[in-house]
Amino acid sequence: MRNKNRKVRFSPLAILISAVLLASGGALKTDAAVLLSDGMDYASTTAFRNSWLSEYGNGNRATETFYGPSPLAGLNDTPASGTFASLGNRVLYRQLAADTVGNWSLSAKLLISNYQRNLGVFLLNETGTQGYGMVWDSNIVNQLGGNGRYQIRKFDNLGHTSWASFGLGVTLGSQMNGGHPITGYPVTVAPNSDANAATYDTASWADFVSLRLEWSAADGVLSLYENEVLMGQRTDINFTSFRRIYLRGNDWGFVDDIQLTGSFGESYAVWAASYPTLIGEEADDDDNDGLSNLEEFAFGGNPTNASDVGYAPTTRVSGDFFEVVHVRRTAANNLLYYLEQDEDLVAGPEWIRSGGYEVSGEGPFPADPAFEVVTNRISLVNKSQEFTRLGVGLRSDPFSYPLFNTNTFGATVPFITLEGEEGSSNGSMVQLGTPFPWPSTPAQEASGRAFIELANTGEYVEFNVPADANTFLIRHCIPDAPGGGGITNTLSLYVNGVEQQDVTLSSKFNWLYVTNGIVGGNGQSNTPNGFPHVFWDETRLFLSSDVEAGDVIRLQKDAGDTAAYYRIDLVELEMVGPPLSQPPNSLSVATYGANGSSAGNDTAAIEACIADAKAQGKIVWFPAGDYLQNAYFELDGVKVQGAGMWYTTLYETVGDASINWHANAGFKFFGSGSSVSDMSFDSLVNTFRSPRAPKPFTGLASNWSIERVWITHTGTGIWIVGPNGVIRDCRIRFTYADGINVNDGGLTFGDTSDVLIENNHVRGTGDDGIAILDHESSPDRLLRMTIRHNTIVGDWSGASIDLTGGMDHLIHNNLLMDGAGFVVNLPPAYPMESLTNTLFSYNQILRCGNKTGADVGSERGSIWIFPGSSDLQNLRIENNVLNHSLYQGIHIFKTEIQEVTFKNNRIYNSGREAVFISGQARGTGTFDGNISTNSGAQPFRNNAAAGDYTVIDQGNNVWN
Repeated sequence: MRNKNRKVRFSPLAILISAVLLASGGALKTDAAVLLSDGMDYASTTAFRNSWLSEYGNGNRATETFYGPSPLAGLNDTPASGTFASLGNRVLYRQLAADTVGNWSLSAKLLISNYQRNLGVFLLNETGTQGYGMVWDSNIVNQLGGNGRYQIRKFDNLGHTSWASFGLGVTLGSQMNGGHPITGYPVTVAPNSDANAATYDTASWADFVSLRLEWSAADGVLSLYENEVLMGQRTDINFTSFRRIYLRGNDWGFVDDIQLTGSFGESYAVWAASYPTLIGEEADDDDNDGLSNLEEFAFGGNPTNASDVGYAPTTRVSGDFFEVVHVRRTAANNLLYYLEQDEDLVAGPEWIRSGGYEVSGEGPFPADPAFEVVTNRISLVNKSQEFTRLGVGLRSDPFSYPLFNTNTFGATVPFITLEGEEGSSNGSMVQLGTPFPWPSTPAQEASGRAFIELANTGEYVEFNVPADANTFLIRHCIPDAPGGGGITNTLSLYVNGVEQQDVTLSSKFNWLYVTNGIVGGNGQSNTPNGFPHVFWDETRLFLSSDVEAGDVIRLQKDAGDTAAYYRIDLVELEMVGPPLSQPPNSLSVATYGANGSSAGNDTAAIEACIADAKAQGKIVWFPAGDYLQNAYFELDGVKVQGAGMWYTTLYETVGDASINWHANAGFKFFGSGSSVSDMSFDSLVNTFRSPRAPKPFTGLASNWSIERVWITHTGTGIWIVGPNGVIRDCRIRFTYADGINVNDGGLTFGDTSDVLIENNHVRGTGDDGIAILDHESSPDRLLRMTIRHNTIVGDWSGASIDLTGGMDHLIHNNLLMDGAGFVVNLPPAYPMESLTNTLFSYNQILRCGNKTGADVGSERGSIWIFPGSSDLQNLRIENNVLNHSLYQGIHIFKTEIQEVTFKNNRIYNSGREAVFISGQARGTGTFDGNISTNSGAQPFRNNAAAGDYTVIDQGNNVWN
């Protein structure tokens, strides 16, 4: 164990700005001005397409057309000659030169016929994920009095190609009655799009309408005008940075005269132009002062004067925190500041943006109004030494910086995890040895790949309490019963040397064994046979008395604790607030007879409450309590809420006993709008995986959500199909199959698209932590899955994140530890659709890799690329950190064609190769700016036959 008494040392290595000097190059801002004006005066469709890019990537752009002259010549203010554009069921965009700041006004002319679906113009951020827009819609003739409808739309986290199927955010407030009557039918057009002589049927056309959307930065008010008449206002203050204009329309979506007025924020390009003698670009150092030109921009330096290096960062110790204070350009929205940390510089720098700090203060910088001051706080608790440095980056690549918070990996959680091996103990510390054992061992499946064992009376492990807490969780392993089925025993809990309470532990749910003679497989037998796995279960409880920061909490094997051993993987402490109150417009299951005391079956009462809530349009409320279930509950657009995941628990009592269970426990979603939040789900009887093992969340639905739910002891935690879903802030612990599985159902239902999986903490799953499945047998597709800021720990089979087909997925800022890692898995045994246009970026993968199969097993890298049934196109693996991989860092395998870009990845301390390309691999790998250090074997090895797999080396790779 680490020596806890060494002096904490920090080094603000940062950018090494050496002095605080006044920058001579001041902030440059423009007054309100025309930022973009496009009258659609193009000479041809080709010229039009060169100016407006398609969100469809390489899709067919045949229907996206430029027209001239206008078919509405002479109507109102439409000129007798002129041009306009047809959007043709497409989404187009233009990037601005820099981010806007402050107020802006966006206007356009849109053609109003009786069949315009979501015809609109939008202003979003640099990557098209957040912003606002205005929409005209008239797809029903008599809609809103025959005048169509106007809408102000908000866009949030749609992903980098989310618009391909025209998912258009949410309407802010109610829809507004349009002032333009709509009559007739859609126009018929048969033009030569590049010719002026075109024939149009204009008999049923109305006129172009002028729409304008204004944004007030001060109060977030959005004002929509039609022909300069105010139609309505909405308020939303979430976003402040805008850089990309989008157009969207159906087959006859016609648009003209796009204009944006406002102000640009500071950009590197504008700043650099103020220095006429500046020659180099961002990465260059024109004045040879040790700072790049970009760093001079970030900290107020003069890139042409070596004595003017701007405002230096400062550091200080404040209580239990180390603080790094630096300036930040207020208006430079495309500039990122971040901290990186490393525990040991002697063994080779392993700088990681670990999220091990928080921004604790922001405010004006008195010396220069172009800047503000930012304070970053790093906890010193339980740290023997740590080094930190400050970095900056420019948001220039739409697949890079702008999408992500580069400072944080994994989920933000309210609990504190204390690893057993990091505590103080007189017991035995057991670590994963080398060569790595197979079949599995308790250390193999432990968090941190290590644990403490207490085998003798008086042995203990204790921890300093870092923050106040009233709850306690222990991840533990005690022996199985000789014939299987588990035992129950106690372990003593002390606070500050005084015994506080006994903790009752069980091994009923863990300890599985080989089935069908497959050693090392995912055996699910409860009968001991000499080849065990699944060693860890978790127990949570409220403490009998709260603990405070600075207390010492101890787990000790006393004389009354009679299990042969107690293995402690980790403990977690949390301060849990009071139960939630019943929400308005809700019906309580208690009113219908559910007692919540584990005294009897509550199924009928809950079903009755759900039926009435559906009929009355109300929420189903579960007060604090323990409820028993022996049939799953169908939710057709019904919302369910509990008193909190520590207070409301639903227990299933069927397990694998009934074929009528059909693996549906808990809740099955239908229709649109179903949701469950703030409760726990557990099983009293399920002890292994089978086709009928309970799944607490299933269904085929749309607009669904699962939030703040704790799941344990089930088959798959969440198995769901359908678009526009959210899985957020959940804790999934010890499932016998996947933690979260979003899929196409293997049948015809409709595409599963635009699902957000974020801020979940998943640990100890018996298959994939998070899985995305797009079956080849289904005509439906998986589109635009976003998986971000999740933590996945200790999956004992499958993958931490398993990506199996689909397109336009975005996976970023996740933390994967002590499991299989990231897998792209298109296996021949279960054919999947191809995977296209997917980004895996800014993830941290720590101590990952695994074996599968027979005694020796198949060794897999922390990132394992396996196209065995379908190809991979435009998969980008960028800006990830891989540390202490058990085997290879990046492992490229299998026979189908793959096109993958590996860029700016950091691979440290891999057990074998940093990058290994197997002899079966086919396709192309582009490698750019990757770095490996301390590889256990040849760092880059390509075993593929010549011509089968092409390595494109873009340079800047360092393989060590």
